[in-house]
Amino acid sequence: MSKPSRGRLAAAVMALLFVRYLAIPWVAHSRPRYFAQYGRSTGWSYQRVTMDKMPDDCGWFAAPIGNKKCHYQARVKLSYTGKDAVTGEAVQYSGDQDGPLPPNFNKEYAHVYEPVVHVGWEKMAD
Repeated sequence: MSKPSRGRLAAAVMALLFVRYLAIPWVAHSRPRYFAQYGRSTGWSYQRVTMDKMPDDCGWFAAPIGNKKCHYQARVKLSYTGKDAVTGEAVQYSGDQDGPLPPNFNKEYAHVYEPVVHVGWEKMAD
């Protein structure tokens, strides 16, 4: 192999590694991606889609370098927030995940309900 072809091969390998380990995970778990998926349920409001920063302690390059035998799974939670018209108290309901409606979540009194999507992370063992 000549020198230029080795350089091209090395560049191709580096590009492949970049796409596999940096570009694809960033796009797959980005706020715009979750907004495109859940935007309709939030009334197409980008501010109502929130996301925690993905922890990096399971990454191969995190100290100590090597396989940590873990990864993070995205957990999406749709909830509704509102404000009680009588007391002014903030109310929030997350559906079946939180059980029955809280006592202060009264449909006659709470006049503003906004759906909110939050993306969190759960550590999983490999």
